[in-house]
Amino acid sequence: KRARTRITDEQLSILRAHFDISNSPNDDQIAEMAVSTQLPPKVIKHWFRNTLFKERQ
Repeated sequence: KRARTRITDEQLSILRAHFDISNSPNDDQIAEMAVSTQLPPKVIKHWFRNTLFKERQ
């Protein structure tokens, strides 16, 4: 099992800013966020999926 990735406040603010613009980013946007946050694209996809789920509840 893979270790859990801790998202820092700085990374979270970048993800939040992108989420406010579009809650379903395309692969290019995810790649751009991966570079700026230094997080793997898979972690970013999961964060967006989980955040969207929380927003809908």
